[in-house]
Amino acid sequence: MSWPSFGTRCIEACVRRDGVFHLEARIANSSMEFTTKDNVLDLTERCVLAKEKPSVWLIEVDPRPPGIEVSDALKHTYGIDYWGVGLLSGLQDRQRVRQLSHTFLQGPQYWKRVIDEMDPKDLKG
Repeated sequence: MSWPSFGTRCIEACVRRDGVFHLEARIANSSMEFTTKDNVLDLTERCVLAKEKPSVWLIEVDPRPPGIEVSDALKHTYGIDYWGVGLLSGLQDRQRVRQLSHTFLQGPQYWKRVIDEMDPKDLKG
């Protein structure tokens, strides 16, 4: 099962029709790894692939937007303010939720990666 369909099934299991959800998951046997080059931490393809297929497992489902660093990155890159949408969903202001739930017409404003959410030392072993 692909990650998007897995995430969708997890949210549907929460039996919520509207609102903002935040999923956290981990990947075992990933084809990617954190490396440091020229003092820059980055996610790169592994030189030696794992023997087993990658698998995803869910850590948590939160009935709220992601943390401020991720939410701000999404807001400035795609144009959706998940904290605003979450608040308006709670107030059942469906018209404004619909108005605020569209990305920028010209697409993402720039590329953004948030990979500093975890300490790479925690990823070893």
